[in-house]
Amino acid sequence: MVGTAARARIPLGDEMDAESRRLLEIHERLREITRVWGIGERWDKGEAQRLREEAFLLNHTRYYEQIPAYRALAREAGVGARLADPDAIKKDLVLTDDIFKSYDTSWLDRSSWQEMTAWLRTIYHSEIPGDFSSVKTMEEWLERLGAAGVHVIYSSGTTGRYSFVPRDRLTWDSLITNGIYTVLSAVYRRSLAIEEYDAALLTFKSSHMGIQMVGMEIAKVVPNAYFLYDMAMPAHAVRIIQRGPRNEEELAVIGRFQGMLTAEKWSRYRYMLERIEDSCRRGRKVFIFGAPYQIMEMCETASSRGGLVLREGSLVFLGGGWKTFAGERLDKAELCRRIESALNVPAGNVMEGYSMTEMNALMLCCSNERFHVPPLLEPVLFDEALTPHAEADGEGVGIFGFLDPFAVSYPGFLLTGDMVRLVDVECPCGMCGYAIEGGIQRAPGREIKGCGGIMASVQA
Repeated sequence: MVGTAARARIPLGDEMDAESRRLLEIHERLREITRVWGIGERWDKGEAQRLREEAFLLNHTRYYEQIPAYRALAREAGVGARLADPDAIKKDLVLTDDIFKSYDTSWLDRSSWQEMTAWLRTIYHSEIPGDFSSVKTMEEWLERLGAAGVHVIYSSGTTGRYSFVPRDRLTWDSLITNGIYTVLSAVYRRSLAIEEYDAALLTFKSSHMGIQMVGMEIAKVVPNAYFLYDMAMPAHAVRIIQRGPRNEEELAVIGRFQGMLTAEKWSRYRYMLERIEDSCRRGRKVFIFGAPYQIMEMCETASSRGGLVLREGSLVFLGGGWKTFAGERLDKAELCRRIESALNVPAGNVMEGYSMTEMNALMLCCSNERFHVPPLLEPVLFDEALTPHAEADGEGVGIFGFLDPFAVSYPGFLLTGDMVRLVDVECPCGMCGYAIEGGIQRAPGREIKGCGGIMASVQA
């Protein structure tokens, strides 16, 4: 066993304590409010706020008693296990997302997975059973953790330093349920039904990386799905490419991986287009999911073949960030023009999502270029001194933070490295509540982050 804990994780079933039951009741009510919000109907903003704040206070106590890194922060701030004012969380208890990469990187290079597991316990809410000292690769470590009930998703930035976010069963289920809820709501708002779609997923069939896992989950809710890479994504290969190989074995690993992503890339796009054509012949709409640069490459391939005419109602979903590691930023309007020209999908059926590995929710961009924050989350703006903005008219520019009531197994009061403008108005699209307006930029001094960019970088 690694580490110590004052209390066990939230139990399920008859053994659940009253606070845990209440937290789950809040989760379900927030989902119901979000369902109503997502289809454009009126919802009770005040109730959502009260429910989130109650959940934050419950989670604070749980974090304090169970998560060593959070307890250390609270003690440093002079805060005890019980809180009555949720504003104290925003003021003193928000962590930066660096907490998820606060390990010694030499442990990865030395395959010291027992030490990595001990570190993971400092940000996780319960013991992690098992002996990991014989583990050889990152994939094996992630698989062994999953078998022990600890579901870890990773992401990276330009430095190649991974963030590892550990979820128990409850938090994992929230991640999947909340994301699918949002996507399905957007589909239904267009008077469409997900059962009518085949999915063309520009991802790996299996992976522990954020955007890759979105593809895996989409595949579960459609009758037919096909992947650009019909195989597992080798996590260690990405890091070797980003930091450079250190021996012949690592050189061989990245040679095979990069060969697949470069020499085989265009043939794989052609194969995907053939599958899409087959779906169209069978009268199916198509749901295409991928990073913007991948969608652009697929459009280039389709155009070289004379283009495709997807059935009316087909959708393209963009995720993973717009900036490649070559420093290029794709233009969304131009990409939408390419999509319509190459695939016959109008701009109104191109959806874009914004999320992050540490978040258990998804924000969708509307036709007015606003990312709408679902009632599942509490957004918070911070200035350069990392002080939360005083609430006034619900509008401002700052570093984006959020409080996530669904993060049970790790601290969910987090500060990102993204600069945003947050508004709280009724949008012309009909959505109400908080929204991010005018795009999302990385704050000065913060590395470029995004799973789509990671995949672009390994093809350089």
